[in-house]
Amino acid sequence: MKYLLSIVALGLVLALVFGYRMLPSNDPVVAPLKASNTQATVLKPPKTLVNFTLQDTNGNTFTQDSLLGHWTLMFFGYADCPDICPTTLGIVSGLWRSYPTQMPHPKAHFVFVTLNPSQDTPAVIKKFLAGFNSDFIGVTGSETEINNLSKSANIFSWTDPKLSAAGKKVIDHSATLLLFNPEGQLHALFSPPYDIETLKNDLQIIIDR
Repeated sequence: MKYLLSIVALGLVLALVFGYRMLPSNDPVVAPLKASNTQATVLKPPKTLVNFTLQDTNGNTFTQDSLLGHWTLMFFGYADCPDICPTTLGIVSGLWRSYPTQMPHPKAHFVFVTLNPSQDTPAVIKKFLAGFNSDFIGVTGSETEINNLSKSANIFSWTDPKLSAAGKKVIDHSATLLLFNPEGQLHALFSPPYDIETLKNDLQIIIDR
């Protein structure tokens, strides 16, 4: 009898475990591309970020509607970044130059969002980006708006007060590249270390689907 009860109890536990795993979830599922060499993970379904109102380096208001109608590759950083930003922007610049039309898609944009809005004015960001590609769009705004957007995109950033006190502001931050689809949704993520040919291959697979 005890043996039978043990079997029944085990069956109930297994049913609960597998039943829980089969429950539907509203969270995006991160799925790697089906390729042997890839840096991309695709969100299924794509994620809609919080509403935001910022300003770009062309003097225009930049909101979630600015992401509609084209593919957007986005990166968060700051103009005085000593390593992560120059390295990543150099790679993206090389990626852009590798296409005959200077972009991976006829309507593709690259957007750089500052994590240091108190110092990165539109003029500062525009000068910084000009060293990589004059077509790159910089975005700044209030700390609240940028913090909300970066948090919604799961971008980590932290200012080290000790290092910043010794000179320029130092921000430790994520080096993730974000890809938004023409519906303005976060569609895929790219993680470092980056390679131009791999990024190019991944973008072609995603955009051409």
